[in-house]
Amino acid sequence: IMAFSPLGLWARVTLPSLLLLLYIAVVIQGVAWALWFYSVRGLGGAGASATAMLTPVVAIASTAAMLRKGLAAPELAAAALVVAGSLLSQLARRPARAAR
Repeated sequence: IMAFSPLGLWARVTLPSLLLLLYIAVVIQGVAWALWFYSVRGLGGAGASATAMLTPVVAIASTAAMLRKGLAAPELAAAALVVAGSLLSQLARRPARAAR
């Protein structure tokens, strides 16, 4: 069976490709949503949102690792800014501990 994709390309639909699509749709998305709700419960809405900002950083890092390519300086700088911002937002929302 041939299927049309939005990019104007044709792809062969096979049983392994359908099983992979089902795996991505059910297992990976299910785990992602479960982790999201777990983090919202543990960190609260603001904390989980700040953590979600790390998604693009993880995406470019994992893609670079899979393709065995390095990241350019602007990509590394942007990733560092995102990580720093996420960390600062997490540290800023922690209540100060009372002195003992």
